[in-house]
Amino acid sequence: MCEWRSRVRTDYKCQVPAQPGSRYCILHEPGPKSLSAFRSELGKQLAQDSAEGYSNPRFDFTGYWFPCSVGIQGSEAVFVADDAVLLPKRLDADVWFLDAHIEGGIFFDNAEFGGVAVFSRAVVEWDAHFFRAEFKKGALFLSTRFSRLVDFGGTVFLKDVMFEYCVAGNLSFESRELSTNPFHAGRDGDVRLRTARSRFEFWTFAQRVFEAEGARDRADAAFFYARAAKLQVSVKRVAWWKKPLLAVGLGLDFLLLRLTTAYGASLARLVGTWCVLVGIFAVMYYTLNQVGVTLLDLSATQPPNLLSFGRALYFSIVTFTTLGFGDIVPQPGLGSALVAAEAVLGGITMALTVMVVGRKFMR
Repeated sequence: MCEWRSRVRTDYKCQVPAQPGSRYCILHEPGPKSLSAFRSELGKQLAQDSAEGYSNPRFDFTGYWFPCSVGIQGSEAVFVADDAVLLPKRLDADVWFLDAHIEGGIFFDNAEFGGVAVFSRAVVEWDAHFFRAEFKKGALFLSTRFSRLVDFGGTVFLKDVMFEYCVAGNLSFESRELSTNPFHAGRDGDVRLRTARSRFEFWTFAQRVFEAEGARDRADAAFFYARAAKLQVSVKRVAWWKKPLLAVGLGLDFLLLRLTTAYGASLARLVGTWCVLVGIFAVMYYTLNQVGVTLLDLSATQPPNLLSFGRALYFSIVTFTTLGFGDIVPQPGLGSALVAAEAVLGGITMALTVMVVGRKFMR
């Protein structure tokens, strides 16, 4: 009998006889082997039709060394041809690729995983396609190495999915070629993750892949989604009596970090924040002055006591950046309160600017 033993799944024992002169069966024998003999033995397992009475569970490929690609019947992938072994499109039981080594690629386009799918400690030497696949009972990707592209375009995970310590060449979400902008939440083509924990696991994995690839913009986008999902996970774990305090914290987090800078990932949001805040205060100064509310002392300006919109915008910029030239000063009361509020917001935004610029250009 085959002597191969899993280092992780200790209850696993191969039920296929070893090859002549080897300790392992054709399925577990590493290195070059007869593709026809491999496909024949695997076919018996899939058909549950072993004449010798020896068979492993139908979709249990723990420790298998595939000398070819693995696909499903009817796959649209052009790479699935004569050098692949084909599984049924509907995988109605748990699927195990634990400690498996696949010398080709895996092509599960439009596959339906009825049980839990385990891709743990597996090695895939070519592309991995899960285009529009559906995982109904969860999936585990743990310490899996995808040497090239992983395509999750349109993939649906109905239960939890875990991505930990995985590596990949690059990722695709919308087509068989790497998309230039795969981050359109809720639109057709995206990977769909139903729980906050799954979203956190997946986007953390995606961030590592994009950073290794050197795609900084995508890494920043993935970091944003991972951070947002992590907050959702934290909310569910907090005791009920702490939720009011947490709500305040989440509100500040949303206003100061997520809305303004996408957690330090978006320089465009930061510039937009500067423009919006400076513009709002400029409009307030100008509009209130026009209706007769005295906010500012304009005696030192030329011409005196005239506040045009341009001058209001200039004063707003000077106040927001905390320069305070002194040619225009606030009047006591409402004027001082508005100027103080703008100066505080300007100081916070300056700190956020240092964080974003440092994260983008000094890493």
